[in-house]
Amino acid sequence: MTPRLRSLLVVGRPEHLGAADIAAKMEAICAAQAPRKYRVVLDPDSAFEDAPATCEAEIERGKIALFDSIWRMDDTDLAGVLLPTIESHRFASELAPVSETPIVSMLDALAKHVSSRYPRVRRIGVLASASVNSLGLFESRFDGGALELIYPRATALRELTATIETLSASSLGEYAVSAADLQAVERAYDDLADQGAELVLVGSTVLCVAMDSLHSKAAAAGLAVVDSNQVYAEFAAEANHASGTRPFKIGVLGGVGPAATVSFLDNLVRATPAARDQDHLKFVVEQNPQIPDRTEYLIRDGLDPTLALYATCKKLQDADADIIAIPCNTAHAFVKYIQPMLDIPIVHMLRETVEFITREYAGIRNIGLLATTGTVASRVYHDEIERAMRQVTTPEPVVQQQIMEVIYGPGGVKAGFLDDHCRAAVEDAIGQLVRSGAEVVILGCTELPLLIQQNLDYEVQGKRVPVIDPAQVLARRCIEFSQSAR
Repeated sequence: MTPRLRSLLVVGRPEHLGAADIAAKMEAICAAQAPRKYRVVLDPDSAFEDAPATCEAEIERGKIALFDSIWRMDDTDLAGVLLPTIESHRFASELAPVSETPIVSMLDALAKHVSSRYPRVRRIGVLASASVNSLGLFESRFDGGALELIYPRATALRELTATIETLSASSLGEYAVSAADLQAVERAYDDLADQGAELVLVGSTVLCVAMDSLHSKAAAAGLAVVDSNQVYAEFAAEANHASGTRPFKIGVLGGVGPAATVSFLDNLVRATPAARDQDHLKFVVEQNPQIPDRTEYLIRDGLDPTLALYATCKKLQDADADIIAIPCNTAHAFVKYIQPMLDIPIVHMLRETVEFITREYAGIRNIGLLATTGTVASRVYHDEIERAMRQVTTPEPVVQQQIMEVIYGPGGVKAGFLDDHCRAAVEDAIGQLVRSGAEVVILGCTELPLLIQQNLDYEVQGKRVPVIDPAQVLARRCIEFSQSAR
């Protein structure tokens, strides 16, 4: 079976001169490959205009149009994106972090070409419009050190700019490079030669349609001229494009319950070592409170939440999450059915919590569990704790019912109540567990830490015991995954 070809997108409609010229040259290169690596696509619905932007609003519209093309064409299995004009490369640093596909840099292509093919050249002439010259794009790759950039002088530059603007406003089926336009290009070329240029770069994608004339001029003068579109096409077509430098993304299955999700996100933010906004983690939240109640299903005859949990995980996976965090203890009773059907891992909060306890408190043998009756009945914590060769202690039936009232009752946490009565009930339950021999207590429902926060030195019954919030353990583990990925 012939492998499916990945695509290289040239942003721009097929009638755009610059984009069409790049695409045609790249298609010729790709077609000659054996085996062929890429197919070449243009975006027929691109809103990007070849004409240079003249005001801030046009600049922003152009930037957004570039992004929209990449976004719209992403389902064509893109390997790389080529920008249609030199001017558009000013946005490359902004597009790269928000694009799942690598942006192929024409400036990188030209710099590599010049250094490898013309290592002795020291004075480089640039045929580009005044607006491109003002951006300093070529200076970012060539200026300084042993290299010097040369631009056409005022009169030649003015004529060249007018020609480029005329070509930019033309469509592929209607354009014709007039004799006057060719003369303007040639005069600019001569001006660069007069200033001592040893090599000329064509710094306009639309100007590359006049390469025949420039090559003739170069041959007569003995001065090399570089077709930027051809170099760009060769660079893109020959590269083995790696995946983009997409930031690590955490998917959060939220709404189970809603307040616990907000608390978990707060844990993520607070636990992340960051000195500025950009140092924080990227995460996507699918806040789905309509997922059927997990405990209702486990202990009564409620609706099975498995499919709703799985569907929510699939949405996170489709949103390019690298891992999934579920800040709900009871939901982990269903992870064993969901995880095998996903392509990304669910960070198992319960397992991570038990591993945290056995690592940090190796001598502890008895672990107390405060959780919903559904979590207790499912034995998901029991399985993890017993696998770690520890004993589980759960509350007495009366105390367990009090915990359920704190969580689910009309005056409980899920109803929005965080009063002293609820807090006292949890404190009493912790005390009962400690009296029964618990040496550490897990707050095994994500609503409980809204009342009693994690405290590794909690004083109760004349003793000091660690009280663990699994959501905090989960947040720190997610951060560790992110740091490892970096």
